[in-house]
Amino acid sequence: LFGSLKAHSNGLEALSFYNQAGTKVRVLTIEGKQVKSFHFNTKEELINHNFDLSDLTSGIYFISMKNKYGLGTKKLILK
Repeated sequence: LFGSLKAHSNGLEALSFYNQAGTKVRVLTIEGKQVKSFHFNTKEELINHNFDLSDLTSGIYFISMKNKYGLGTKKLILK
């Protein structure tokens, strides 16, 4: 599902994957607790969204994306 994921201290700069309407993106802690959730009705909303993660503390997180193509997860380390 994911093509590329670039993380910076203030969040995700680029998140590219099969852009699809009806996509849900979740940010989870290493313990599996959901700390952020985004739902996109159109692929334009998804492409143009600024994923601001600046309010999260340093640590390991997982970015989970689900759409009609399936479910994909990537590890994200915030410093």
